[in-house]
Amino acid sequence: PVKTLEKIILSYITNNFIHISHQHGFKAKHSTTTALDTLNNIITTGFNRRYHIPPPNQRTVTPALNMSKVFDTVDTHKLPHTLHNTLTSFLPTIIKFIANCIKGRKQYTKYNNTTPSSRRTKSGIPYGGILSQKLLNIYTSEIPAVPPNITHII
Repeated sequence: PVKTLEKIILSYITNNFIHISHQHGFKAKHSTTTALDTLNNIITTGFNRRYHIPPPNQRTVTPALNMSKVFDTVDTHKLPHTLHNTLTSFLPTIIKFIANCIKGRKQYTKYNNTTPSSRRTKSGIPYGGILSQKLLNIYTSEIPAVPPNITHII
């Protein structure tokens, strides 16, 4: 029953979330390939730009950020506030449901058929959960905007 409810909520989020153009991960018809294609177009456009005398001080710098274990780093106390700020038409009851699902989760590791006591997680959303990918996109959508035509985030 919970997975069915999560699928309904996922459909609701998908229809009400304004997609951020610079996000490529966990997004329909987007991938690392589309992100690299966007980067390639920006660099190519810069190389093909005609320079005037004196040449402008324009450079292409590409820092890359790999967020390893990104699902484990989501602040479960901040995420409900992000949902509230991002999905203004979202019902508070649904945000409370999501908060209850992600806060205070317990986990354990089974080794040689021995199960130790479980521990409460302090952060993170379940990897592979029905809502997890969309929640991660919403969580990372609050990356501050950059000046247009000067800096690009991909």
